[in-house]
Amino acid sequence: MPMLLAICCLLLPLFCSAEATIQVGTGYSKPPYVISETQSGLELDIVRAALSAEQLQMNVVFLPPARALHMFKSGELDAITTVNEGSHLVGYWSDSHIFYQNYAITMASRAIAIKKMADLAGHSIAAFQNAKLALGPEYAAAITQASYQEIPNQLTQNKLLYTGRVEVVIGDRLIFEYLNQSLASRFNVQQKLQFSAIFPATHYKVLFRNRDLRDRFNRGLATIHHNGVYRQIEQKYRPASPASPASPAH
Repeated sequence: MPMLLAICCLLLPLFCSAEATIQVGTGYSKPPYVISETQSGLELDIVRAALSAEQLQMNVVFLPPARALHMFKSGELDAITTVNEGSHLVGYWSDSHIFYQNYAITMASRAIAIKKMADLAGHSIAAFQNAKLALGPEYAAAITQASYQEIPNQLTQNKLLYTGRVEVVIGDRLIFEYLNQSLASRFNVQQKLQFSAIFPATHYKVLFRNRDLRDRFNRGLATIHHNGVYRQIEQKYRPASPASPASPAH
């Protein structure tokens, strides 16, 4: 028995140093944040790099939000992404690892001045699905005085703007510009646009079932901020965009 105990003690560090794989639930494809075909994207690359810095691997499971929540509660998932405390979920919240930045997007040629929420009144608007709930009461009040629709497929928003069927698109600039790549053969996507920053950035976190995993993720996130990996990932997916809120400091 003493010999067996000694062998176990010698082997324990080897087991602890081996990379463990955790199950991470995320939503369906939302390029360039989440690209399901390649299991990559700005958000997934950041989460993967932060975990890897702590000798952790992840298996990504793409799920609708309700299903992800059910599997998280039942213990089938170790973590879920792109959530924040406003969702009132129970678990261990990470530091903020990513932000989305919504804009009111217009054609510069229309010379529409949007400097505050109230300026949306009187215009035709296409927004992302559930924007009325996500963007707060001031926004909800402003759009009551507008011709307003919410579009599940965000590519359609781009098309509506370029065809002149709406005056304003409400959405994340990074998503808008990424989707423009698929429209370049049909529309002049080089036309000058106006991006009105009337919305605050929305910061998101990863929710873990286990406190130790959350703490390790936070340490890994701090590591990739300090060693430049986080910035390298951002530069890959956020090419020379206008001034955006700084990433959370670590």
